[in-house]
Amino acid sequence: MYPVKPPVLWERAETQEIQLPFRGGVGIAIRLPFTRLSLVIGRWVSTYVESQALTNAIHGRPLSEEEVDWDFVRFGAEELGS
Repeated sequence: MYPVKPPVLWERAETQEIQLPFRGGVGIAIRLPFTRLSLVIGRWVSTYVESQALTNAIHGRPLSEEEVDWDFVRFGAEELGS
């Protein structure tokens, strides 16, 4: 049984370094059959400042003030659930 559903032989790959020099890259991932391993071939396309690199790494986006649940940020999930 192939561990990735549906079986994918190749797909687009993106990578972002989270330590200096904070490079971002694009390429393709070639999946090795019957495993979760892949070989990635690509190139570095840009260098970012640390804050932008970390945002890129989590595929984040800026949030407006209204979108942030500040109670959750201040107190965490455990205290709000009690």
